[in-house]
Amino acid sequence: MKSKIKRDWVFWQVVATICTPVVFSLAAVFFSELGPHPYPIKWEIIADTSPWVFAFFCLTLIGSALHDLIDWKSKLGGMLILLGGFIGIFSSYLVYWRETEANFSPGAGVYYVTVVFFLVSIGLCHEAAR
Repeated sequence: MKSKIKRDWVFWQVVATICTPVVFSLAAVFFSELGPHPYPIKWEIIADTSPWVFAFFCLTLIGSALHDLIDWKSKLGGMLILLGGFIGIFSSYLVYWRETEANFSPGAGVYYVTVVFFLVSIGLCHEAAR
């Protein structure tokens, strides 16, 4: 029985896309530590930007899936467009919160919603690629 998961798609569209920048960033930090003036790592900045990064990734993945989807007027195409709209609204609130509160730090709810959007985007976009 053939697997229903497109492993190549998952690797290139999800794993490689997310892991490659992380690996390059870790390599840059490692090389910085070798020099005479190591760069101080500010983990709170990394944690603060992760919802933005994943929201942008989800929107890019949805755009790619809609491009590949032959009949974007289908039910799946409509779901992708709707999901993209929700992610866009969520992202606008991230901007609003960041601009109105000087010490804004995403709470657990922001990360929870980000993870849900991330997983639903992967699932729907994988289905569109099949």
